[in-house]
Amino acid sequence: VTFRVDQEWPDYATVVSDVTGGYLFEFDWSYDEVSRFHIYSGNLQLDTMLKSPEYLKTSPRLLDWCKAFLQNYADAITSPDGYSKEGLHYSQYADIDSMVSYFFVMEMFGNDDARYKSNNTYKDRGGALMKFGPVWDFDYASASQTIPTAQAADTWMCTNKDWDNSVNTWNSSSWLNFTSSSIYKEWASDPYFCLKAWERYWEIRPKFCELSRDGGTIDQAAAQLSQALTVNDARWPRTRAHADDTNIYKNYLRERLVWLDRQFESVESLMASLKSSRQTVPYVRNEVAIRPA
Repeated sequence: VTFRVDQEWPDYATVVSDVTGGYLFEFDWSYDEVSRFHIYSGNLQLDTMLKSPEYLKTSPRLLDWCKAFLQNYADAITSPDGYSKEGLHYSQYADIDSMVSYFFVMEMFGNDDARYKSNNTYKDRGGALMKFGPVWDFDYASASQTIPTAQAADTWMCTNKDWDNSVNTWNSSSWLNFTSSSIYKEWASDPYFCLKAWERYWEIRPKFCELSRDGGTIDQAAAQLSQALTVNDARWPRTRAHADDTNIYKNYLRERLVWLDRQFESVESLMASLKSSRQTVPYVRNEVAIRPA
């Protein structure tokens, strides 16, 4: 097909019948992708970028739909009762099980980057709920960074990091002392989310015990990768060998489980630990909590 210089290119949205999905978003303060926009709600700011389609900005109709959808979701998670101005609960925009699982992955491994960057969420077409994932960017997780004590196993990393008790004083973006908020902090502020998180923790806890035990999943993976890791250390020498990393990883998870057990002793203890701030009860209307599907 040949286009003249003065001919308008068709809007991509005109050839896509369903504009409600097919998106991969990233919330990241680097804000360096081609298609991007800010979402503001209360103290929450989501620096949103389109990872796919990368050039969504060429279609105002699709971009406007994405902005409106994420704005409604942000309004719901920051509202006192969890509902947007449309009258929909946040679990009617995003799959709450994926929210809880994403929260656990980042918190369980103390992923410092997740506080402000590298958070992915996607939405398929056909009326599907938005889901969080895939997860990535764990180079500053599980006490693996240069100053391991900055990732103490006895504190929340993403939701209300207590930097006063951390040697990592160079980072001034504490969610406790900063005017803005994080998506994790908004999730944790809702008792319904805390209830779902409490249920999920005791369901998945055995998997983390298996992961960190002597001879468990971590040790098995380290043994399988031993030759490659040895060659890697020889090619790029560093202060720690891979065997040291394995022990740091296992010990961090063990200490993390001990601390988390106390936080998850009850829904009430979890809400107190997370500083859950909303005054709603941990229930929503039945048409939200119970669906035929």
